[in-house]
Amino acid sequence: MEVAGPASSVPPDRGEDHRPAPWFSVWHLVVLAPWVVVGIVARSPIRDNSFLWHVRAGTEQIARGSVLTADPFSFTALGRPWRTQSWLVELGYGWLESRFGLGFVPWMVMATGAVFLVALGVIAYRRLRRVLPLAVFMVFSSVLVAGFLNPRPVIFSYALFALVVLADDDRRLRWTLPLVFWAWASIHGSFVIGGGYLVLQAIRRGEWSRWREFVLIGVVVSSTAHGLGVWQMLAAFAGGREALSNITEWAPPNLISVPMAPLFLGIVGLVVAGIRGRLQARDLWVIVPFLALAVSSNRSVVPGWIALTPFVVRSLDGLEFRTRVLDRRQARVNVAAAAILVVLPFLVPLEGGLSDEVFPVEAATRLQGERLFHDDGTGGYLIYAAWPDRLVYIDDRAELFHTELPEFVEARGGRAVWRDVFERYGIDEVLLRERDPLLETLRLAGWVEVYRDDTFVIMRPS
Repeated sequence: MEVAGPASSVPPDRGEDHRPAPWFSVWHLVVLAPWVVVGIVARSPIRDNSFLWHVRAGTEQIARGSVLTADPFSFTALGRPWRTQSWLVELGYGWLESRFGLGFVPWMVMATGAVFLVALGVIAYRRLRRVLPLAVFMVFSSVLVAGFLNPRPVIFSYALFALVVLADDDRRLRWTLPLVFWAWASIHGSFVIGGGYLVLQAIRRGEWSRWREFVLIGVVVSSTAHGLGVWQMLAAFAGGREALSNITEWAPPNLISVPMAPLFLGIVGLVVAGIRGRLQARDLWVIVPFLALAVSSNRSVVPGWIALTPFVVRSLDGLEFRTRVLDRRQARVNVAAAAILVVLPFLVPLEGGLSDEVFPVEAATRLQGERLFHDDGTGGYLIYAAWPDRLVYIDDRAELFHTELPEFVEARGGRAVWRDVFERYGIDEVLLRERDPLLETLRLAGWVEVYRDDTFVIMRPS
């Protein structure tokens, strides 16, 4: 039976080896593996276009002294009502970028990713109380989340969701939940997932008296800089759900791929835990919705994994190993190995900066036209690098461009609609990736290529 609180589910005595356990073993080293993953990922070049427009939104809000409530970045939606849901973290981005350039990014990703994985490890350890199963879980988790540790605001939502799960587990910490949700609602719209988790856990436990707590959280969420506008943002996002099918991160995850293997194994683990009697029927209140969430889209994998952690780890409960007590020499070797793991990320060359394979860093310097047709990824980069001198055609804000996105996909694919788009917006230049079908269509229509590199092509009418 599960017992709420930090001392829950200490496994019963199963007659395992009672010789003294080593105070530091190889499994302790494996627990440190996620730190190495976070550190190495953080030191890679920036590849996320969404992060870049968030930086510029931050500097603009600092300059205005108020949050954004209309689009200032595009010529397709200029002045259209739009609220930036990540205003709080954007202010931080803008302030840091104005003082350190983009050099702050690796350190921010390392710190936030470490907080997230430590919190996830604590959630698991509270239920396992043993190093070996914890090490297995942490290795799986680090493999699964590595591809999602980018500098966009969503990385903060991972850490905040893990903190919500921790606070919900321990009645002594529940007083912090309104504060966490205020910060979360000011950083990312996924706070509703955390709210759903709390409600489902309350139903699962039969904690009907928590409704007052949930009302308070709702009031606090409605007291951010956007006020009740925070709910309007969610409504706008829901209205653009159809357009999300055009964005890769909203496609369903490939469960048989290597990066998603931990999620697949986690699903298997839930089945195993159920067969072993470690799950109860009431647990399905949480498991079913968040399992459906995890497999619904790539973007939802990590939130789903966080919510499922308290149940997935039950399949690892009872995983044991026998070992001898370490002598002093071996203990010193292990401690030295741990120290190496801690500093290893700092020994990896810091590439940092912007990836020129993803962003048109050189190509953008060759632009001459006033109205440019480009893809959503380039839009994020141009907002960062060229706004306000240049307005963009589109970027990845699906809640703003939900009517333009399907038309953009058709035009980039070389369909006949491109002529209407170009005429409507006065497009006089194109910057696309060399694989985009529209380039060949434009060649046949008399446009000429004026620039090419390994990734990007610029074309203008002859």
